Amino acid sequence: MALRKYAFLTGALTIAVLQGCGGDDSAPAATGGAAGTGGSANTGGNPPGTGGAAPGTGGAATGGSSGSAGTGGAGTGGTVDSGPAVCTTAPYNNVFRFLGSTSDAWSINTASMPFGLVPQTTIDGAAAGTLVDIDSNDGMPAPGSVKLTIPFDGPNGQLIFQQGYGNLQMPGVNLKGATVSAQVRLDSLAGGAAASLVQGAIAIKATSAYNYAQGPSINLQTGNWVTVSMSADSALGQNPGFDLCDIREIDVLILTAASGTYGTAVVHIDTIAVTSGDAGVPPEPDGGSSPSPDASPSPDASDGGNARDGGPDVSVGAEAAADAPAASEAAPDAAAE
Repeated sequence: MALRKYAFLTGALTIAVLQGCGGDDSAPAATGGAAGTGGSANTGGNPPGTGGAAPGTGGAATGGSSGSAGTGGAGTGGTVDSGPAVCTTAPYNNVFRFLGSTSDAWSINTASMPFGLVPQTTIDGAAAGTLVDIDSNDGMPAPGSVKLTIPFDGPNGQLIFQQGYGNLQMPGVNLKGATVSAQVRLDSLAGGAAASLVQGAIAIKATSAYNYAQGPSINLQTGNWVTVSMSADSALGQNPGFDLCDIREIDVLILTAASGTYGTAVVHIDTIAVTSGDAGVPPEPDGGSSPSPDASPSPDASDGGNARDGGPDVSVGAEAAADAPAASEAAPDAAAE
């Protein structure tokens, strides 16, 4: 009986082995294949083997973040050039030839240095300072000129022969694009050494502030006429804000140099011309030149300034200087009345 039970158990075991044909129970589950193909499920075994894992998922590629947009530099616009100032008055042209008996409103500026150059009357009625005469027998290019007898007494002297324009209510004249010139002759220099220079120059002053600009100084030659001139536009190189539309004064300067010995100088001035553009020197007038209707003495100022720095001007003309003694004589009579 025991032998039969053993044989039965042995046969059952043999059948079980022959029917299993699968791996042992402890074998790991098949892993999934590369993306997309799962492993096939094992059969047999106790319990049966499970199929492979689900197909693998491909890695998601993540693109790099886009770069931020570049920032351009902010451009700064250039300054708008408004161009040169536009004058509202016509260009001024005139010529003064001193053909008559007057100085055509030209006079000595009281800012002349030293003050002893300014025409004046002494307490006893005698004329002092610079003497102003009209010389009808001498001139350039024709007879008729101003003769100045100037009592220089040393270096750095400055005699200002001037004409004023405009006033506190009216602007001056338009010299934009103009040239100012004068014929000047040194006749003699008493007490001066041969190396002592006397020079001529043109200067102009603008607006009621009398902003100053001067042309080049030219050495005068004894006995010879010399042209002294200035381009009015050159004032802009000295002062960019110089207003050529409002010129209040034109000067002819007679100067002594920074060194030398000096005494009384006799000088002739003629043909003071103001020409704009291509106008040229105006033709000879009949009966002599006449002053501009705009001509007027420059207004006084409180600082007693210097012509070289654009100071104020109080003029003394030839006629006024000549009448000064008569005026002083008339004063006692007026007082008696």
